Amino acid sequence: MIYQTDKRINLNDNSFEAGGVKYLIHGNLDIERFQRLEEMEVRARFGANFISLHNRLTEIWELLNTHKYADAIVKLHNCMQGTVRQVSKQTDPLLLICTLFCRPEGDTQAWSEELANERVKAWSAEGYPAEDFFALGLQFVKHYHTILQPDTPPTLEEDSEAQ
Repeated sequence: MIYQTDKRINLNDNSFEAGGVKYLIHGNLDIERFQRLEEMEVRARFGANFISLHNRLTEIWELLNTHKYADAIVKLHNCMQGTVRQVSKQTDPLLLICTLFCRPEGDTQAWSEELANERVKAWSAEGYPAEDFFALGLQFVKHYHTILQPDTPPTLEEDSEAQ
């Protein structure tokens, strides 16, 4: 059975309601929330499905076979960090990213993962589909990458892939 809901969030919406609370969708972040975005993006980027996990493990195996132990250790650590959220049943990073941008009207609270989890539960209880929030989260990340891309030096991982 396919789950259907009338509750949807359009990428062009500027607000939505859940649990009697009006959430505004902000297009920008203050510095604290931007720093959290960077953390969440790393979590989202290194999260793994079986295909990406297999690909990362294959890369690590190849690095070990070529005696590039330090590079292998870094990739292994990133891989472990990406899977720990799934293992411990933590909230998906893209949903957490949405809590940085989607805040109750008049909200002035500092961001915390505990508060973010409460908001995600409220959105879920209201019946909004996860894919709407995944689309929003990806849009937010893409927006900030577009702004930062020209001046951002390559990461160690990107640098080693280019070689």
